[in-house]
Amino acid sequence: MKGDRPSTRSTKTKKRVVFATLPSNRDKQEVCPAMSLQVIRSCRRPLPKFLLNLLFCLLLVSTLVLVLINSDSEPYTPKDYMRYSQCDIIFLEVTIKPTLSPRQACSVESAAVAHPNASICLAMSMVDYSNIAVLKPTKEQFQNLENVFVIPLNYDSIFRWTPLEHWWREEFQFTTSIWRTIHLSDVTRLAFLWKYGGLYLDLDVIVLQPLLDLSSNFIGIQHFSSEDGVNTAVMRFERNHPFLSKWVYSVPSKFDENDRSSIGPLLVTKLIFPYCQGDLPDSKRQLKDLAGKSCDFDLRILPPGAFYPIPWAEWKSLFKGDSSSSPADSLFKLNRSLTLHTWNEFSSRLKLNQIHDRSVFKSLAKNRCPREYYRSMAAHPTGRPMNAERLKTILKWSQRAGPNNNVLAT
Repeated sequence: MKGDRPSTRSTKTKKRVVFATLPSNRDKQEVCPAMSLQVIRSCRRPLPKFLLNLLFCLLLVSTLVLVLINSDSEPYTPKDYMRYSQCDIIFLEVTIKPTLSPRQACSVESAAVAHPNASICLAMSMVDYSNIAVLKPTKEQFQNLENVFVIPLNYDSIFRWTPLEHWWREEFQFTTSIWRTIHLSDVTRLAFLWKYGGLYLDLDVIVLQPLLDLSSNFIGIQHFSSEDGVNTAVMRFERNHPFLSKWVYSVPSKFDENDRSSIGPLLVTKLIFPYCQGDLPDSKRQLKDLAGKSCDFDLRILPPGAFYPIPWAEWKSLFKGDSSSSPADSLFKLNRSLTLHTWNEFSSRLKLNQIHDRSVFKSLAKNRCPREYYRSMAAHPTGRPMNAERLKTILKWSQRAGPNNNVLAT
């Protein structure tokens, strides 16, 4: 019978298909809506390659912009550190050492005593600029002097964006110099003043009178002889001063690794004649004619008596005692001077116990750097920092005792 005929339709029941693996990209649009949330997230289409490249480029550009914005900042983080551009007076220590010698500390203190309202910066060379803890011993030397700031000396930051950047980064000529330390000091002070401006002092200069009220741009003659000429131990310039530009652009061509003064005093002396005297023949050029003269862009040339009253050949007279006369008699010749250069190149090997108590140097140190004098130079040194109140009392007394100097003295 028709009803008894066996059915040809399959008796197998349909089973729901469960995907054990993710579908292909072609079927994702149809399959993903029916899946769980976790599977749907994995089914999202990846970003196009060009969009990924665009995002990467944007990230790279933003990073470079941040680097450029912060590239002129110095490598210090504590709040009490000063930026280079905020320094009124700058000292540079290009040799890596943990602390300053007592005589060097006296120079920094004398600047702080003479300029109580100025920012005195001591930039110390370091192996690792990120490890600012190594500056702690030096900072302790000046812990009671609120206007002295010890900061890292970052050469890359100083030379960046100056005419000497390529010479510093690429050529490295000064590294083969037999006068490496001197050449490094000469070119660093030049780059610093060209970029930031300010008053630069050597670490063997004792400040006798305030310097910041003198002029915005000045430099001093060491001696009227042609061998000595203009010295760079004491000088002040505004940033990008035209004379500094002549000096800084002359360094690469005039550098001589065998000449200690090739990019320092010798080069400055050669450049200052045409800058101040124009086309005057060499036979008529004399340093005496420059003393006390004001050149273009307010550059003032001061005579030897202003910064270098004691010639280098007489450096020993600063540390000897004369029993036949009082220190006041020996100091009379300094009565009209602004600073005293102690010629550390010759006197650095002289120990403190070899300096006479009645010498010119110790007589000046007692008034100009009393804190360091009583700590390490007196007949019975304390060996510890001076109490802040006692220091203020001594400073007031020393300022009253200071002579009224004439800065135009010859």
